[in-house]
Amino acid sequence: MSQENVEIDIDLTVLAHKLVSNPAFIKAVAEAIRISQTKQVRSMGNLYGHTAQQQKPAPTTKRRLR
Repeated sequence: MSQENVEIDIDLTVLAHKLVSNPAFIKAVAEAIRISQTKQVRSMGNLYGHTAQQQKPAPTTKRRLR
């Protein structure tokens, strides 16, 4: 089995431009950031006003649904 070195040249500016111009990518990143910040705000304090201070919802269990 022969080993071969392969060099790959990736232009990050082109890649970044393609990602930024894709609305689905921007929406997915924004949602991921929102979810992450909402989880962090419960322990860190007020970042988004009154809605950020809401308690975590109770975990769903089978007993609770009966």
